[in-house]
Amino acid sequence: KVLTYPRTDSRALPEDYAPVCASVMTHLEASYQGLAQKILTNQWIQPHQKTIFNNKAISDHFAIIPTETSPKNLSEFERKVYDLVVRRFLSVFFPPAEFLMTTRLTSLAGFTFKTEGKVLVNPGWLEVVNKTDLKEVLPVLVPEDHQSATVVNIERLEDVTRPPARFTEATLLASMERAGQLVEDDELAEAMSEKGLGTPATRAQIIENLIGTRYIERQDKELVPTSKAEQLLDFLQVVKVQELASPALTGEWEYRLLLIQNGQLSRTQFMSDIRLMTSKIVESILAFKENDQEGRTTQLIAPSDGLPMLETFRCFRSQDGKIVIFKLIGNRKMSEEEIKTLLQNKSIGPLSGFRSKTGKTFNAILDLTDDYQVKFRFNEKDGREELEDDLSQYAAVGVCPVCHGVVRVTDSNFVCENNQNGCSFRVSRTLLGRVIDNEQFEKLLSAGKTDLLDHFRSKRTGKLFAAYLVLEENGKIGFEFAKKTKVKAIP
Repeated sequence: KVLTYPRTDSRALPEDYAPVCASVMTHLEASYQGLAQKILTNQWIQPHQKTIFNNKAISDHFAIIPTETSPKNLSEFERKVYDLVVRRFLSVFFPPAEFLMTTRLTSLAGFTFKTEGKVLVNPGWLEVVNKTDLKEVLPVLVPEDHQSATVVNIERLEDVTRPPARFTEATLLASMERAGQLVEDDELAEAMSEKGLGTPATRAQIIENLIGTRYIERQDKELVPTSKAEQLLDFLQVVKVQELASPALTGEWEYRLLLIQNGQLSRTQFMSDIRLMTSKIVESILAFKENDQEGRTTQLIAPSDGLPMLETFRCFRSQDGKIVIFKLIGNRKMSEEEIKTLLQNKSIGPLSGFRSKTGKTFNAILDLTDDYQVKFRFNEKDGREELEDDLSQYAAVGVCPVCHGVVRVTDSNFVCENNQNGCSFRVSRTLLGRVIDNEQFEKLLSAGKTDLLDHFRSKRTGKLFAAYLVLEENGKIGFEFAKKTKVKAIP
């Protein structure tokens, strides 16, 4: 046993542990002895240092530290974990790192530009974690810095804002630990400051349970919410119990537990409030009936009555009640544009991103039957049933780049009318989950490039992206991504 009990979120040690820490340092391996002896020689272990030794900051177990036992036969992964713990243990006794801060203010054309930098003077604890080679971001000011400077170049950079990165398991675990930072109420945030969501022993299992129940899924290193998760969050808002998905709920009950600990709230009152909240949530959910919702009027026209369809929580429905199309079909969230195509053409696809009950993804065509039921159709011939049709019945959208015949738009593809005679040009109307409208495909055939189109979804990462569709020399369709522009301004 080379480390103390690992399942703890405490970051402090008992107040009588100073001699134990000194003893542990004397038993560390030779590679750590230089740092350990520096602490012992300078008497940096101070028993009254509350940031390290504090009984009030200890729960069931204290912070993880190495023991006096020397490690033997550790695997590579175990050795890395042990090294992290030892270096953190040693670093807390080192003095703070000291920097010489530099701030330069430059006035130009009525504007003041601020530049900051720092130079490492005393590494302190950075010596333990081998971060002493920090670059000098901005050197120390010299007398010449107070004089007029010459403008060498002015450059204006155009950029776009970026959404926050998706969670990985590591960043999600860290966010769960610091969930109190997401709570606006100061008292509730303080109550969660040492708790977070879950415990060190359960947080990883919570994530695994969400993956197992298909609320989130792994895509490479990222964790991505599924349509099932999005619909659940929408449902909580509809029934007005969205607090179930808020860290503030955990903060509120942690705060009440703190009141019990301080003798300001009784256990009886605490349990009574728990039962009352649970009853309200259950009653709200049981009382919910989707038909009671006042649906939002959409731009979708129902073929059954010619009136705008209504959008409710789970579906789009016609005003005469004959058509109901669910937003989530085959565990895939349908966009309003896709629903529009389905209503107008009685078919759409092939679409990607459907998921079976076993979790496997599949492609399919959706058909709207004569009695307005949505059915899957699996295209075993990869769309080549069109070869048996008379393609001249379909609308023309341009000239074929392969044989110079007429390209026509069918229910599921843009296809050359000479396809029956061997021309290979055929493009699905749905590329990476995005429906390509006729106008953009006409532009692709005539100009060789569409406008910038958004809402493509990467098969590799699952992320949405925007790109131009471009027509290549061999008649194939490619993607071209927008380039960041740099515009130089005239001084």
